[in-house]
Amino acid sequence: MSDPLAPVDVYVRVQQFYARQMALLDDGLVEEWAATFCLDAVFAETRMPDPLRGRAAIRDTVRSGVDGLAAAGVDFRHRFGMLDVIPAPDGVRTRFCTLALATPPGGPTEIRGNVVGRDHLEPAGDSWLVRQRQLRYDGSGRPGPT
Repeated sequence: MSDPLAPVDVYVRVQQFYARQMALLDDGLVEEWAATFCLDAVFAETRMPDPLRGRAAIRDTVRSGVDGLAAAGVDFRHRFGMLDVIPAPDGVRTRFCTLALATPPGGPTEIRGNVVGRDHLEPAGDSWLVRQRQLRYDGSGRPGPT
């Protein structure tokens, strides 16, 4: 690998950011989760024909999915790992893997997706904001993020 390693303190802060961000989403706190994105953030994934543009569009789209899961009584969790953090002049670039798991009432847990993500994070005080997120679902047949 030729990319520079992030200093340990930066790596830990990024890892903590993601732990908190995913917990917000898993707990259904969509407003708070969306606040971890820049106002003009871009969110692209291989299951969507076009990227979402702006915090409000990201929030509203995700709220719809979270509300549907809650109405069905499904517990939804993200298992996050394989984090790589690369310093950049305007923040950091990250690569990560996420396993999306759903457990219906009384039912077995099922894998809903295995995702490779790439983010551009900008510093925001002692935390970060997502400027751009690109997600590639395994098996989608579409090119992944670069």
